[in-house]
Amino acid sequence: MNRFDLATLKDRLAQLCDAFGTRPIGAGGMAVWADTLSGCNFEDVLFVLTDWPKKASKMPTPAEIFKLCGTRTSERIERQAAENRMQAISVEEALGRAAAVNRNSEVAVTELRKMTEILSASKGGLVAGSFHHIGGKGPNEDHREWAKLLRVREESGEVISLTQKQAWRAALGVEK
Repeated sequence: MNRFDLATLKDRLAQLCDAFGTRPIGAGGMAVWADTLSGCNFEDVLFVLTDWPKKASKMPTPAEIFKLCGTRTSERIERQAAENRMQAISVEEALGRAAAVNRNSEVAVTELRKMTEILSASKGGLVAGSFHHIGGKGPNEDHREWAKLLRVREESGEVISLTQKQAWRAALGVEK
């Protein structure tokens, strides 16, 4: 608690004194309350003081409020630990995930090497590369079938990308 909390604490304790019909807490009593509750979370102190009349029929002591604040703190820590346990993954699961990432990386590197070899072996680079398959037949030897299809699509009014336009024209040797 800080000194700004003391005014709120004093007001809340005055309300409790009025509710339970006890005499108001003096300056010396407030010093004891402040010292006793100085290590507590102020929100917990206010919650316990607000909740007190629902559970008791007498004015609380600083020790009773301190004990209840400690209980609330313990419960909060236990709840947080339980949430952390639910979110944490087991060592086996972490190792499995790492292995999967590693396998995926190996597959990606292998596929990248294959693509690089295909592009390097290709006469016209990517334009004549073997990534264009028609009807699931596999790579075309001269790569003109896909270029002819793109030409027909464009000439029929379909909008195709600039890259596709350049690719079919280069494959068929057509100037703009």
